[in-house]
Amino acid sequence: MFFRWYQDNKHLFALELHIVSRSRSRIEFTFPGINDVILGTISTYEIEIHVIKDHEHFDIIAGFPCFITRVPGGYIDELLLPEYQFTAPDKETLCRIVSFERFLNWVNEDLVKARWIEIIVWPGRGSAAKLIKDDMPELKWGLDRYRVIQTLEGGGYVMQTKESETEQHSDDTILWILRCRNNDASTRSISLLG
Repeated sequence: MFFRWYQDNKHLFALELHIVSRSRSRIEFTFPGINDVILGTISTYEIEIHVIKDHEHFDIIAGFPCFITRVPGGYIDELLLPEYQFTAPDKETLCRIVSFERFLNWVNEDLVKARWIEIIVWPGRGSAAKLIKDDMPELKWGLDRYRVIQTLEGGGYVMQTKESETEQHSDDTILWILRCRNNDASTRSISLLG
């Protein structure tokens, strides 16, 4: 259903989707020219945007679910709060409004405008990622708390929490700041640690 809609509307997307794998239950895609830590997936009920580096999953930074339920008069998305609930005449209309158009807006408004990808890792506790639109990340990411342990080719940093005056060691938190767009659209990867 998504790809029929995408074929009719791909001219509206500021970035092209590139399929990298396909199975019966899931399609994975990337965006040419965007750092390949960003990986999109399409399954029966949702479109998700993941941050994955070296086969390690860090976070889902965007999700566009549509859980279709048949009701008298059409279809609803059972995940919508009652105040946002509406009945669509068919599945395609419901998915277009609830999922596909929101995804299009995210690509054109958030992904296209992102300058950096922030990944923070708390060893043994978890991780998180987000897109950053700011032009000067070094002013935002408290260099008073982190020390740069590597400057990345093509732009970006790997940082680690500094030891505080009251602690004997840092908490080993790692912060990666990656350039969102590749300088060369044919370059699909940025090496982090060698």
